[in-house]
Amino acid sequence: MRKFLCSVGLCLLLLVAFSRIELPAQTQPTAPAVANIPPAPDPLPTPLPAERFTGRIREAYQAAADIPEVLATLHCYCGCDKSLGHRSLLDCFVDDHGAG
Repeated sequence: MRKFLCSVGLCLLLLVAFSRIELPAQTQPTAPAVANIPPAPDPLPTPLPAERFTGRIREAYQAAADIPEVLATLHCYCGCDKSLGHRSLLDCFVDDHGAG
């Protein structure tokens, strides 16, 4: 019985000792750092007005005006990216390059 009381006393003593230990205050979690966000895209260039052209060329310039976000994602294969610095097919329609 004496061993039991000593064990209970020791447990109570440890419990009191640990209850008086100050734990560091918990801080609110901070938002994680945002990484790998691509820069905001440049505004899309404006194609020339389709009314300046006739026939199929007019239709192409009208399509460029109607869906510029699609043409901005497409690569042009005429080499204008190297010779004129075009970044996408949409750039071909901001001047008369798309007509020729």
